[in-house]
Amino acid sequence: MFELSEQNFIDNVRFAQSGWTLHGIMMPENTERLRDVAGKGEIDFTLIGSAKEGSCFLHLEVSGWLNLVCQRCLEEMRWPVKLCPGFEIVEDSRLLQPAGADEKLEQIPVDSAMDVNGLVEEEILLALPFSPMHAETDCVGHGPVGSPAEKKPFFSVITGSGLKPSKEF
Repeated sequence: MFELSEQNFIDNVRFAQSGWTLHGIMMPENTERLRDVAGKGEIDFTLIGSAKEGSCFLHLEVSGWLNLVCQRCLEEMRWPVKLCPGFEIVEDSRLLQPAGADEKLEQIPVDSAMDVNGLVEEEILLALPFSPMHAETDCVGHGPVGSPAEKKPFFSVITGSGLKPSKEF
């Protein structure tokens, strides 16, 4: 078993054939791409290698939480992360071929210096909601969905300012 602080890059075929396991903790604010979409958070992950009948596999278990911005109230919200993707390691020429018997596995290329942080980060980014939102009752400072202020937010802002919308609207 490796700890991430010891090794960030692995030879994915050797890792799988040896049946090794790598455990790590990732802070989104210390990543290149996640820090742009998630404030704070903590991600715990385990990468497990295996080989069977001449094929090499990686299984990734990711859990933790991220702070995202609710697109309804624009306040932070805690978003739970729980992912368990599987990967088949294949030669580049096989990447274009149809998946094998187990279509639940994503194919990744043979890589003697695979970036584990990059793999974890990529899987989290792919799983992020397009428009994260609290449950309707959890949004701060808003009435129920469909209230007049929500239906016409522009007009609710100018109403209190003394401005009047033109007749063109």
